[in-house]
Amino acid sequence: MAYAEDILDQLFPSELSPNEPILHEPLRRSRNERIDYRQWKRFRGYRAMSRLFKEACWLKKMGIRCSVNVHLFQSQAANAFSISCSEFIDPRNFQHYFDFLRERVLSIGYQPHRSEREFLDRVLYVETVERHSFKIPDEENDQGKLVQLYGHIYLELIRVNDRPSYLRLMVTKVSDTRFAPPRHFEELMSRVMM
Repeated sequence: MAYAEDILDQLFPSELSPNEPILHEPLRRSRNERIDYRQWKRFRGYRAMSRLFKEACWLKKMGIRCSVNVHLFQSQAANAFSISCSEFIDPRNFQHYFDFLRERVLSIGYQPHRSEREFLDRVLYVETVERHSFKIPDEENDQGKLVQLYGHIYLELIRVNDRPSYLRLMVTKVSDTRFAPPRHFEELMSRVMM
């Protein structure tokens, strides 16, 4: 009987921290999601989304409010932008745009490192975090320094009760002297949001 109780306690702990995942798994899209994404991409659904988000980022930099909630973060160690899924944005398009950004990051020389999904019980809602992390290419420049491109890139899509809430692209810079300085974050933004 103790064995069964141990298993039940592991599956349904009495006190689950809201910061600990209740489930952690590799991120994989279903066959139907992949077919839908390819069709969305073929009809260039990313163009309208990119235009909307680029304009929202520009307005944010100018200090002008707009209907798309954008956050920009810059520091010595990291840069990031996040975009909220407004009510007028189709949740399916928002997920596809997240997958599109992943492809764009891979197209500029990064390698996939890990793709995962976590489910967190936040007491009043369930939060799902879909995350991609990427490896810096193993290359040297003409001066013998390792190339870091823009730094380490992390891409996340956060859902609240299975509805997309926001996506975030974050870059952390490598400060090791063996690495060449990173390229500008604004350049990365324009390359991934083509």
